[in-house]
Amino acid sequence: MWEVVGHDRAVENLRNAISSGRLPHALLFCGQVGVGKTRLALELAKALNCTGAEPPCQQCVHCRQIESGGHPDVTVAEALEGKDSISIAQVRELRDGAALRPFQASFKVIIIAGAESLTPQAADALLKTLEEPQRQVRIVLTATEPEALPSTVVSRCRVINLLPATPEVIEQALVARGESAEQAAVVSQLARGSVGWAIEASRHPKVIAERAEIIERMSTVFELDLASRIDLAERMTSERRDRSWVRRNLQLLVYLTRDLLLIQTGLQPALAQGVGRANLERAAARYSLPQVEESLEAMRLVMDRVDSNVDPRLALEAMLISLP
Repeated sequence: MWEVVGHDRAVENLRNAISSGRLPHALLFCGQVGVGKTRLALELAKALNCTGAEPPCQQCVHCRQIESGGHPDVTVAEALEGKDSISIAQVRELRDGAALRPFQASFKVIIIAGAESLTPQAADALLKTLEEPQRQVRIVLTATEPEALPSTVVSRCRVINLLPATPEVIEQALVARGESAEQAAVVSQLARGSVGWAIEASRHPKVIAERAEIIERMSTVFELDLASRIDLAERMTSERRDRSWVRRNLQLLVYLTRDLLLIQTGLQPALAQGVGRANLERAAARYSLPQVEESLEAMRLVMDRVDSNVDPRLALEAMLISLP
């Protein structure tokens, strides 16, 4: 059984490709942070190498070793701690490993998580392996922003887009893991389609409280003047300045602005609940639909610059200034 939540169609397509012997040598899993890209890649590695009756069985030695991260034929590569990119040295090491036959499994599986962080030199080094694949090697790239990857890399992969899970699917998954129905309902709304975040948050109540507080705080920005918005950006980035944290919160602000659009058109907001919803309802009466749509477009442009060397505080300021 594939331990994947919310991606039944992708699982079915991969299962059929394996059974027919037509699984591409390189795949690219795309989707938002926490949607389950790396999890799906690991389950694919299990399915390829499982010796049980119904792969992946989750019980055989290969499935257990892959799950624990100790399988000699399955490698997960990502930017090293403290680094923003995957280096050419890392890719050369992966390439050398891909040239060897599997040690004990049927397939060697190389997973490159966050492939958009490959340096240009690393991406070029990866191309040779993608162009001349070994028969018993499968390469899986994951990317939150596939447009940041070189087209030469993307064109050599089968692209599979993973959509955010619905709150109902996340809620059911959490209940199945032993969460109370009440807690699962709260977390599923805050998760915004991110199964990974929901599972992590269900283990750590502090994470839930932090996100709820940030959503409530950000939902007030539509009522602030320019000086107050800049002050908010300074206060938030004084708490944490790492780029990934800022990016997650910028994305939350995009989601809240989309919720504002939903409220203006008479639909149910996906993220804002409680006090956050009340704040957005006041903003919906204050601004016109074209104003909010223009703000969303400006916010997308800011998001495109976040992964460059833009100072996190400046990026957040630019996002807040773009609001109506």
